[in-house]
Amino acid sequence: MWQLIGLAGVFVAIGVGYTIAGGSFGVIIEAAGPELLVILGPGLMTLLISNELSTVKAVFGGFKKVIGGPHWRSADYADALCLLFLLFRIARQEGNVAWSAISKIRRRRRSSAAIRGWPPTITSSRSSPTCSAPSP
Repeated sequence: MWQLIGLAGVFVAIGVGYTIAGGSFGVIIEAAGPELLVILGPGLMTLLISNELSTVKAVFGGFKKVIGGPHWRSADYADALCLLFLLFRIARQEGNVAWSAISKIRRRRRSSAAIRGWPPTITSSRSSPTCSAPSP
């Protein structure tokens, strides 16, 4: 959605700038159809000529992703912030040695009460997580 709003903003900015400079906006509206045909037509044909079908499908799939919206939601960012909070709390309570034990994170995950049920998106239904866990 924001991509479409941004695209409309670009056209509005160009139109307003052209009008402020003394141009007639009606000329732009009249020329928009043929101008888009002249620019987008050869560009699309060049894309088809110069690339394999898999690449062309990937390009159009990318357009779908742009229009489809963001992959991450605000709840995901809140989960990440809560995880950082819990990790920093573990480092503060257990010391900086806890950071060097990255290879032991699976055992720590099972034994530490702070991150036992992490991530909450797997165990709960996308609810807002609470960053308070019982002290170990």
